[in-house]
Amino acid sequence: MAAALAVCLAIFVWQIWIYWFLTDDAFISFRYARNLRNGYGLVFNPGFERVEGYTNFLWVVILAGVDWLTGWAPHLTANWLSAAVGVALLTLPISFCWERGPIGSHRWLIVFLALWLAMNRSLAVWCTSGLETKLFELLVVGAVFLGIREVERRDSSGWRSAALFALAALTRPDGVLLAGVFFAGRFAYEAYGRRVDLRATAKAVLLFSAIVGAHTAFRWVYYGELLPNTYYAKLGGASWWDMGFLYLGTFLLEYGAVVWLPLLVIASVGLARERRPAAAWLIGITIFAHALYLAYCGGDHFEYRPADLYFPLLAVLLYDGLGFVSQRWGRRVAVAWGGACCAAIAILPLLSHLDFPSDYRTGFPGGTARADDNRDLIDLRRHPWLVALPGASLYLRTYNGGYKLLSRHFVALRQEEHRGFLSTVEPEGKLLGEMVADGLLPRDTFIAIPCVGAIPYFSDLRTLDSLGLTDKVIARQAMRPNAQRAMAHDKTASRTYMVESGVEISAAFLDPHLLLQATSPKVEYWSYIAHYAGAAGQMYKSKALPGGYHLIGVMLQPDPEARFPALELTPFWE
Repeated sequence: MAAALAVCLAIFVWQIWIYWFLTDDAFISFRYARNLRNGYGLVFNPGFERVEGYTNFLWVVILAGVDWLTGWAPHLTANWLSAAVGVALLTLPISFCWERGPIGSHRWLIVFLALWLAMNRSLAVWCTSGLETKLFELLVVGAVFLGIREVERRDSSGWRSAALFALAALTRPDGVLLAGVFFAGRFAYEAYGRRVDLRATAKAVLLFSAIVGAHTAFRWVYYGELLPNTYYAKLGGASWWDMGFLYLGTFLLEYGAVVWLPLLVIASVGLARERRPAAAWLIGITIFAHALYLAYCGGDHFEYRPADLYFPLLAVLLYDGLGFVSQRWGRRVAVAWGGACCAAIAILPLLSHLDFPSDYRTGFPGGTARADDNRDLIDLRRHPWLVALPGASLYLRTYNGGYKLLSRHFVALRQEEHRGFLSTVEPEGKLLGEMVADGLLPRDTFIAIPCVGAIPYFSDLRTLDSLGLTDKVIARQAMRPNAQRAMAHDKTASRTYMVESGVEISAAFLDPHLLLQATSPKVEYWSYIAHYAGAAGQMYKSKALPGGYHLIGVMLQPDPEARFPALELTPFWE
């Protein structure tokens, strides 16, 4: 068995390497971490307004601490830390189920649990990205498993799980929701069995409240807000139920839930009959409440990142379900079903990776089609063997249709797209930084762009986020109607606001780029738009820069030629 588990670990590590990437959004946290390490505080633009444009306080502090101790910059260490935490997370359900004991004498089925997790694209994808995802999951899963173990052993002390939940809440705000639901579920379960220890419960709640309350007090004193600015920029109390349920439904389709969900039901029923339903009850209520919250929010900008938490929790019930199947219908049925679960969770995610366009396409497949105008995430023309299976064609067309609609609204954008986008903005950020160092661009230049990750991080320029993640005024604008929404891209800075804020150079027409090569098709397109949209008088183009680039943007302050003499600006339409 040890050899089989080692093979599963090797598969998981291989997948982490295959999907290794950084997302542009992570560089927002990196910039906060770097500014904290350099003594500027938890701010995006040092010396200016304090705005909480991140939602991962503990992760930012850890990255800043590592930078302070080792000198390794956040963008160089984040993925290695996250991958290590991801491997640790993989071991949690395995060790939990091993210690908890099998259903009957079927401990060997733990190999299927390990393989089901190891072959999971989502778990591997979110071991990198630079975001706090895996740290959050490790804390939440650890807290849930610890709480289940305490309940099953009739140990009334809950302070350990409360402490882990509190750290999770400092890592992501939805940790508060998960903790509240779990505490309530545990209290209800123990109250039903008439074994509630009110003193122990009060201690756990007070510990959680003290830690989270201290962070909330810090937020209020430091930022003048009770909620992160990103809440107002991305949600602001506006629900998006139809998109959220589509997000969850497409998630279940991609990961073959039709194969493994029945095992979870079998596990829940079997554990209830054996009078030990704590695991099924606490895992079930925690996931259900979080999924409902996720549906309310409309899903997430990233592919299944919040739902990734569910897999290590559900793995426990998968294992129990296979144990009951083996006990009732025999080992062969359990082996066949376990193998089918591992195949079902891997096939569509793998095909989505293999079929993804090699070049960067915004919002693929709903926003931008392939070169041949095909908009299927999984290209059915390439897999006739799969389409030939009974019911597969309808299944895949339903899945592809769901993904087109999601991505059209910038929901559930794939890892491949985020990796491709970073490859377009990271070089630009570095080139802008070189321009500052060479005196081509003043160090105090104030720019406005809609993607404030790698470009501000590498250039170190003062930046206005025109989508509002790091700006309080923009974040509090009214949300678009749901039919017009684009996840995390619903609010935009007005020209008037940018001028009043002192922005000097704005990216044109909400494009993320200030630097373009002369051969870029955008140059001709912008020239046309600028001339006929009345923006021509403010758009300027610099002289040729290293790499054949030109700085092209809307100059919002008077006399840009005098402000940026080294760029040798000329009106864009000339």
